[in-house]
Amino acid sequence: MQSRKIKKWLYGGIAGASFFLVEKSFVWAYFGFFTESGVLFLITKLLLFALFIHILCSSIAAYGFSGTSGRWGYRSIAFLLIAITIHAIFNFMVIWNNMTG
Repeated sequence: MQSRKIKKWLYGGIAGASFFLVEKSFVWAYFGFFTESGVLFLITKLLLFALFIHILCSSIAAYGFSGTSGRWGYRSIAFLLIAITIHAIFNFMVIWNNMTG
């Protein structure tokens, strides 16, 4: 039983890492692959924290859906909303930080 729970969190984490890689690839391409501004942008945006947020949010959502066998229900919706809220707060903090400084 414990092994199944760990697998569910792991699969969610892998999904989060995948979302992170795709999202940051677009950012990297937008700001330039070899330009100084592109590299500085990626470094200053705390990639490790962004990676953590993506893995955390996907794991939370996956865990919620795992309790309902992948079907929509109160539990899956609640966990999905928690994950969306955490990710939205992170995005807001990044945007706000860019606008103010």
